[in-house]
Amino acid sequence: MTRVLVITIGYPHPERGASSVLFYWYLHALRNTDFYIEHLILVSPENESPEAERQYREAIGQSSRFNVSVEVLNDLGYVRRKGLRLTSCPLTKEVIDRVWSINPQITLSFDILAAEISERIGIGQPIIWLGDLSFQTGLYHAYYDFRGDILKLPQLLRTWFVAFLWKRMYKKILRDKEHVIVSSYSSVKQLSRIGIRSRYFAYPWPAESVRVNLIKKHDKPTFIMFGTLQALGSRSAFDFLLNSVYSKLIKLWGNKGFEVRIAGMRELPDWVNERIASLPEFKFLGFVDDLGSEVSKCHAVLAPISVPVGNRSRIVTAMAMGALVIAHENTTLGNPELISGENCLLAKTASEFARNMQVAYMDPEYSKEIGSAARITYLESFEPQPAAKRLIDLLESIKVQ
Repeated sequence: MTRVLVITIGYPHPERGASSVLFYWYLHALRNTDFYIEHLILVSPENESPEAERQYREAIGQSSRFNVSVEVLNDLGYVRRKGLRLTSCPLTKEVIDRVWSINPQITLSFDILAAEISERIGIGQPIIWLGDLSFQTGLYHAYYDFRGDILKLPQLLRTWFVAFLWKRMYKKILRDKEHVIVSSYSSVKQLSRIGIRSRYFAYPWPAESVRVNLIKKHDKPTFIMFGTLQALGSRSAFDFLLNSVYSKLIKLWGNKGFEVRIAGMRELPDWVNERIASLPEFKFLGFVDDLGSEVSKCHAVLAPISVPVGNRSRIVTAMAMGALVIAHENTTLGNPELISGENCLLAKTASEFARNMQVAYMDPEYSKEIGSAARITYLESFEPQPAAKRLIDLLESIKVQ
């Protein structure tokens, strides 16, 4: 029986979070294979949670071929600069002994810090799954800070240097690896520029049960945005919508002639709160327990994410619902399944984005057709079973070798 060690930073969960959700559904699929799976969860002392561990164990289930263990590492998640390189947390003897006692033939590391730890231990044929690339996300956050305050130029320059060091770290760990999987298609090109071969796999994402195109919409043009509200995707979306698209919508429908609803688990950024306080067209809903019901009454889900990084789960969530998604065309860099006019509406400019919103309101049948096609795309590419199968097929091919 092939022994597979899976390393994650933090506890997977079937519903909460972004990476933690897709980690869970990959592991759920692995749970039902004939591999022996040892799932090693690494957490920092401040993030250790018996309740989160209990919820995960209860959801995933255990068997003689699937075991879960948790190890605590100080400074996990903190990366420090040492000269011209970045260093991660020290490893304990308990973690090293635990891994060697498993003696895995394959080691599957979820994201770069898990891969760095696996590299130091050095056992098992490595497979590395990567989310958004650290040398991109930090730099774009600093760029948006600089756009809002020119005095933050020194911070932008420092972040650029740290991004350079992150690239060196990625290259050191991944340059000779045969199996590097990326969740965002744009990462393939970014990694190839530093000599790393990778391939894109659409990730597993659970579906909402509601089919929103069967529900009557609001009379007024009404749209919804949702997400973490604080991460890079939301930051980019707010920037493009408020600074570029909003004025076009006022010309199109007038003051109070439309509504954009905002839902998310976190609070709005301060600058967004300040901007929309005087804009009656925006309504902050906070956390919405029944998101599908809220989406179903809106004419489209907005994803005005202009930053060319990432494969946004909010878009996949909307596609799973059968909703019409209106997105910036840069979202296709991460999600190549998006095809404008077939399963979404894409826009390069603010004017195009506003026109797409008008189409969503004026042509409900067309919107319904695109939403239905989006649902099919979701089922083919992101529904947990077919999405996770790609990774399992890779594991099977290594086992055969």
